[in-house]
Amino acid sequence: MKRICIYILLITLSSTNLKAQFPADTAYYMTNIYKLGEVVVSNSANKEVVNLRDMQKHNHTDVAVAIGILPSVSFNHAGARNEGTIYLRGFDLRSVPVFADGIPIYVPYDGYVDLARFSNSDLSKIEISKGASSVLYGANNIGGTINLVSSKPTHRFELLLRLGALSGNAYTTHVSLGSKIGKFYIQGNFTKLDKEYMVLSHDFDTTKNETDWERDNSYRNDNKASFKIGFTPNQTDEYSVNYINQYSEKGNPVYLGADPTIKLRYWQWPQWDK
Repeated sequence: MKRICIYILLITLSSTNLKAQFPADTAYYMTNIYKLGEVVVSNSANKEVVNLRDMQKHNHTDVAVAIGILPSVSFNHAGARNEGTIYLRGFDLRSVPVFADGIPIYVPYDGYVDLARFSNSDLSKIEISKGASSVLYGANNIGGTINLVSSKPTHRFELLLRLGALSGNAYTTHVSLGSKIGKFYIQGNFTKLDKEYMVLSHDFDTTKNETDWERDNSYRNDNKASFKIGFTPNQTDEYSVNYINQYSEKGNPVYLGADPTIKLRYWQWPQWDK
């Protein structure tokens, strides 16, 4: 009887992790990143990041506008619902899925996500992968992916308050309270953006459907609350329980063009919840 021996050769593959070098004054923006919210894909030459420092520098209040600063990304209000969307190298959000800490965000009706509803005050960074992405992200990512990575506390006690005023009788507020003690951390966030109307230029010629320079039915009220508790037993493992609740309402400004075939729609969305 012949004895067949099967030899198994174990080959260890080593990969080089490429890390961007940041100045010392940006250390905070790199340490408060919530690691469980990242989908790590090595050797990707098409990944770009909008970090917290960039969003604060440009005073961006929502995700749609924040992503629009990147090359090959076009921001637009599109569709009958006047939603804030982006085109990533020509692909719309049907081919560019959106994730919140690695969890897919979907709108069952048509697949489009209104990025203007998502505030960025509680985010540490926004990761954008351009072109065909890794299978780790799942399906429908032929145009790329967008991952909204939240922050987490890095000190024993953290309290952050932000207040702002905007045109159109609007205000924004953000409250974040967190703590990291030993291997445990806990954090809570609340963000609110309330705006009554969009201001039109005084060069705009008023019409019968718009008699002043306050755009009718252009209000928005976006609220987001999140809670996170986590445990990091060592440098490689992390476990957490997260809760995110987003509730919004908005109006759709009426058509002010000259096409007689388009009907006026005073559409309103009293519930845009996630």
